Amino acid sequence: MNSGGICYLTGAGPGDPALMTLRALEILQSADTIIYDNLISGSVLSLAPSCAQKIYAGKRAGRHEMKQPDINRLILEQVRAGKTVLRLKGGDPFTFGRGGEEAEALTEAGLRFEVVPGITSGIAAPAYAGIPLTHRDYSGLVVFVTGHECPKESGEADWKLLAQIDGTLVIYMGVRNLPNISKNLIGFGKDPKTPAAFVQWGATAKQRSIVATLETLPEAVAKQKLGAPAIIVVGAVAAMGDKLQWFRPGPLAGKRCVVTRTREQNSRLRGLLQAQGAEVAELPLIEIREMPGARIPDGLPGKFDWLVFTSANGVEHFLRLWLESHDIRSLGPVKIAAVGPATAQALGRYGLKTDFVPWTHTAQALVKEWPNRQDAGTVLHVCGDKAEPLPFPESAGAGWKAGRLVVYRTVEAANARERFREIFEPGLPDWILFCSASAVNHFSKLAGNAWPKGLRAASIGPATSEAIRAAGGTVDLQASSSRLEVLVEELKAASV
Repeated sequence: MNSGGICYLTGAGPGDPALMTLRALEILQSADTIIYDNLISGSVLSLAPSCAQKIYAGKRAGRHEMKQPDINRLILEQVRAGKTVLRLKGGDPFTFGRGGEEAEALTEAGLRFEVVPGITSGIAAPAYAGIPLTHRDYSGLVVFVTGHECPKESGEADWKLLAQIDGTLVIYMGVRNLPNISKNLIGFGKDPKTPAAFVQWGATAKQRSIVATLETLPEAVAKQKLGAPAIIVVGAVAAMGDKLQWFRPGPLAGKRCVVTRTREQNSRLRGLLQAQGAEVAELPLIEIREMPGARIPDGLPGKFDWLVFTSANGVEHFLRLWLESHDIRSLGPVKIAAVGPATAQALGRYGLKTDFVPWTHTAQALVKEWPNRQDAGTVLHVCGDKAEPLPFPESAGAGWKAGRLVVYRTVEAANARERFREIFEPGLPDWILFCSASAVNHFSKLAGNAWPKGLRAASIGPATSEAIRAAGGTVDLQASSSRLEVLVEELKAASV
């Protein structure tokens, strides 16, 4: 028996991360090695830790990146090395997923494994197309079968027997063989007028489905230019797809969007984009670290009249330092200014209200709109190591003096280069979204200081846009507000 290694044979569901099980997500976020298949979306992989080794072992019709014996050997090698291995498959690992063969190999080797079921596409795709597999009035029997035409891969289906079944047939991997499937079923006695449906990319933002009859389905699929991956449903319930159609892909359906915020900040933006149908890949370019040696200036409440925060990161790191040796109330009469609603919200989580937030969410606007510009005073700018100094006192009256307290630093995210390759090698995404100039600068370095031709970029804030242009890119969208909801709404309009 090995020392510590284990393999989790896990189903990722039909593609939407929201349809993964909690157990699958837990393992995904703690695995050392992830061996994944072709149908695992970038949105799912982006939830994995950046330090995890990701190995593609996908298979497409007519093209195998890695043969099954090689996959088995790879799994065994990783488990024997003491790794926590996630064998991640689309759908369910034991439903036409060859998970049984991998479990046999692990058992014969005396290695530990666990099976984590997933929602198989044969259930998810019809459900998202409005097709109940069972219905008291139409069908109390469901048969799952592979339509693959290669006996060595999956065994030959007994179409004579299947044609006699009075229920629902759910056919996997039958796209290329659809004309023969239709011909065989009809030839063995199935009514040509039997309702039949074809669901491509079921339960994902790219879903397309049609309802026809067993006789007309092949021609309808060809006419609509549908293809794999797809599920075919044959039976009376298939006709309900027209009546119960409920799923409507969002306005960003089919759009591949890359978000570049830190891993901690990405989740909300990812959720907003996925709610609109986008496939989201995370590319954390920077990490926020504590600034070595940072400390609160002595006598701060009496020494400075204002604290100015230009980012939520500055709020979090400053207050962490402050609360190590102070009570929050001891800030006393110091007034607080914040750039942008996200920064103000971060302060609000500590019960601190802002005295001033500029209408335009930039440091330059803060100085330009500064209140009481004729009065003298002192300002402490709390920021990161890459922040530009506030343009006091020139723009706000000679009486104002500004100090600077650097409480965090920005560094390149771990495994950013590997993640960059994973995202960009398959092809150019539809959009890349930037929320800071630092992220743009790190992206430019990863791209070899040559901006990918044709890459559409969206930004928050003029400083971010300037950084994109300086790196040789084009700003296709600059959000009119720093609020993420506004960015996503304007991205929808720009994608039409």
